[in-house]
Amino acid sequence: MIERLENLPYWPRAAIFVAIALLLALLFSLSDVFRKFDNELLDALNRVLAPSVSFGDVAVIDIDEDTVTKLQPRLGAFPYDREIYGKIVQWLKRVEARAVVFDMVFAEPRRGDDAFAQALDERFVLGAAALPYTFARDTAYRARAQQASWGAEIPAGALLVTDITLPLAALTARAGVGVVSTKPDGDGVLRRVPLAFGAYGQLLPGAALRALYPGPAPKVAFDGARLAVNDRRWPVDREGQVLLHYPRNLQALPTISFY
Repeated sequence: MIERLENLPYWPRAAIFVAIALLLALLFSLSDVFRKFDNELLDALNRVLAPSVSFGDVAVIDIDEDTVTKLQPRLGAFPYDREIYGKIVQWLKRVEARAVVFDMVFAEPRRGDDAFAQALDERFVLGAAALPYTFARDTAYRARAQQASWGAEIPAGALLVTDITLPLAALTARAGVGVVSTKPDGDGVLRRVPLAFGAYGQLLPGAALRALYPGPAPKVAFDGARLAVNDRRWPVDREGQVLLHYPRNLQALPTISFY
């Protein structure tokens, strides 16, 4: 075989070697080794190029282990009655929070739902969860998905999912709904986040995107490389995910214990 290649003219030999090199490169790009190398290179570039940002307008409220321990004598075991979240919502409204995302899926009825629902308004986004398997959903459930959606046109830049777990219907009369599901890479680092999801023939925004656009549904389009929402555009991959650029001073993000 080698002798036959050596006897070929230069250009056919060159074409064969290029084809072999491209095939090897393709196989390498599909391997776990390449993905690990690609992620490490991406992280290294991000550490070098990452800017410092101001977190003056952002805070995370964390139901951490300290919260569960310190509040158990007063509130009982976690998860808490929804009345507690209603009180938190009232406090957030008093301090004039502009947008609030609950990274929780309030899918089952609990005591205090009425008080929680009454406190919510369009500034608040309740989490929904994308599922890789299908539940038997009735017509009323699909109607709820349609009500929470941004329309029936699903651009190619949205991530298609099999099913969605929505928040309790009673809680979404005034609040928005956004999908909070994300998938870390194999090393446990979250590098990409879907901006929008397609389910039941409806376009459902991710929670972060929904928080930016309270009220009526914006216009969403995809040009093959960027997902456009009104006058803003984000570059996304073939699964509709935007690449996260972690800031240099991420540790400066204010985190407040729920208690």
